[in-house]
Amino acid sequence: MVIFALILIMTIVASLIENRQLNRYFSVIVVLLMIFVVGLRGMSVGTDTPNYAQMYLFGGSARIEPLFTMLIRVCSFLGFSVNMFFLVVSLINFSIIWWFLKKESINIGFSLLAFYTFNNLFYFEMFNTIRACLAIAIVILCTYFLDNKKYKFAILCALLSFFTHYSSIIPLFLICLINFTPRFSFKTVFLLIVGSFLLSFSLGDYIKELADVVTSMSVFVGDNDAIENYMDYFSDLDESNWSIVGLLTTMLPFSIFSLLTYNEQNSSSLYYKAFVIGAVLTNLFVKAMFTYRITAFLLIYSIVLIPNSYYMNSGYKKWSLLGMNCFMVIWFLYKLLTASEGSFCEAVPYNTCF
Repeated sequence: MVIFALILIMTIVASLIENRQLNRYFSVIVVLLMIFVVGLRGMSVGTDTPNYAQMYLFGGSARIEPLFTMLIRVCSFLGFSVNMFFLVVSLINFSIIWWFLKKESINIGFSLLAFYTFNNLFYFEMFNTIRACLAIAIVILCTYFLDNKKYKFAILCALLSFFTHYSSIIPLFLICLINFTPRFSFKTVFLLIVGSFLLSFSLGDYIKELADVVTSMSVFVGDNDAIENYMDYFSDLDESNWSIVGLLTTMLPFSIFSLLTYNEQNSSSLYYKAFVIGAVLTNLFVKAMFTYRITAFLLIYSIVLIPNSYYMNSGYKKWSLLGMNCFMVIWFLYKLLTASEGSFCEAVPYNTCF
């Protein structure tokens, strides 16, 4: 837990450094620490760590995507240990995110703070869904190239992300779809966010009924292990009976951020439109426990939208964004202090491979 408290302090300090060059230098140190904490973890740290270790040492199952399989084989050919393999994956992941933040974020330290403190949605998933996290990073690249009309690179990244984690096809489809939407008006955003929020509370177990319909469709029925596995994201509701506090703390933050980060510039931004759709899907499917593995592909853009909107806005919006970020940090600190064994994707308690 000490190491996670240290990263929290360092990300807070990084976010407060106004000098752009100094901010970047200090943020490099933070990122390197994050990389090594993920890569050098013990085999008991992280929900899927033992499974990935087994996969690396003895070969993967049929549902493991070809690009990730190729990465395993390259690292194995080079004689890397399991932790060296984890370190390589972490390095690739953070290298892409760092490149994106250098291009798009006004305050990289602020972006890292958001990336780290939004509970286990982003950083702590690197101890769990390794392939999905790598695919998310590649989808970020795809979105960047799509937003800058570099379509050949966007298509290449889309293929790379798909063959890293098949579930990326859903957010990729949504991102391509909304790319053709000129802009979101504030009225549209407000209705989408509030409407999805109210629907989630008013229609009871509609998600289970919808999941039953979708999973019974012929396209999802068969012997394909990959399809069966990914449909569990949508239909597994057994462990999602959260309390009202759990539901609200999952739905409210991104809903509020969607409204607070709205401005004329963001209204036509592909990052913002993807983020809003992610918030809406989070609200609608909050009772489906694995939905976050899809919405994380869309909500990840909050790491540039929030800091950039903070510096672009003034008045109550600026102070509201600051207040919401302070709440997220305090909530994260509370969760960290009250963490039990298995919290944060089972990254707690933390130990190294040494």
